[in-house]
Amino acid sequence: MDSFTLGYYQPAHPRLVININKHPENINVFALNSPYRIVMDFMFQQAKNHGKPHNVFFKRPKLQLTTNNIFEQLGLSIHTIMIDPGHGGHDPGAKYHGIMEKDINLKMARILGYILSKHGFNVLYTRTKDKYLTLQERTQMANLLHADLFISIHCNANPKRYINGLEIYYLNFTKNKEAIRIAARENASVNKKISDLRFILADLLINSKINESADFARILNTSLKNYLRRHYPGFRNNGVKKAPFYVLLGTQMPSILIELAYLSNSKDRHLLTNPNFLSRIAYGILKGIQNYQKQIQIYAWKE
Repeated sequence: MDSFTLGYYQPAHPRLVININKHPENINVFALNSPYRIVMDFMFQQAKNHGKPHNVFFKRPKLQLTTNNIFEQLGLSIHTIMIDPGHGGHDPGAKYHGIMEKDINLKMARILGYILSKHGFNVLYTRTKDKYLTLQERTQMANLLHADLFISIHCNANPKRYINGLEIYYLNFTKNKEAIRIAARENASVNKKISDLRFILADLLINSKINESADFARILNTSLKNYLRRHYPGFRNNGVKKAPFYVLLGTQMPSILIELAYLSNSKDRHLLTNPNFLSRIAYGILKGIQNYQKQIQIYAWKE
């Protein structure tokens, strides 16, 4: 960036002029609250190297790691957790019999946040009311506010009404047709074109903590399954899966997406409207986070 000028185009109409020495490949502009600010991301293509094409415009640093989880090696701890209630505002998510996914997601987020706060975690939310946010805004909020974990909460749906249960996803590409279908449904609000593919791939390769997210998802799922089994023995756990969810793309911390249950299934739908069931899930998530934290701290105390 060469320079910028702030002035008034007309009274009460400020204008910011930014002068840059080359044309950016992509620009993202969005607003955040508390405090209110406007964030602008300028992405530039890496200069060509003797005519050789570059599909990724940033280079990943070469690190010699002895394990897949860098958090384990550095002995880092978990303090701040960003909870993301999916959908909101004009985007209701799945809808069945007058029940909207966005409302269940927000209710679950509040319950989970309360329980995590009681156990000493600093909890942040992407939204605390019925408000629409883009998927990119949610990710950027987690990065800008330096969250240690990102948990996106959703409810599932399927035309086949007999399908039910809970699933946990982490970001990666997949060949599983059902995972692709679910990711496509959740990504429907993203305004991206085929020409944006290289930027999406760059984000996936550089910023997303894939190995750490996979570890977090597996540990949390085991804890959650064991905890729920004692209280809801008939409830189905579909395990950990991977899929290219855009809301997880570009996160700079371990990130997962939880599909709590299927609104399209009558038994699951009944559970999702039961605050006791949501509280049980929240306590199961708490156990998973605590177990994950113990796992990454074990290495800090080894001599």
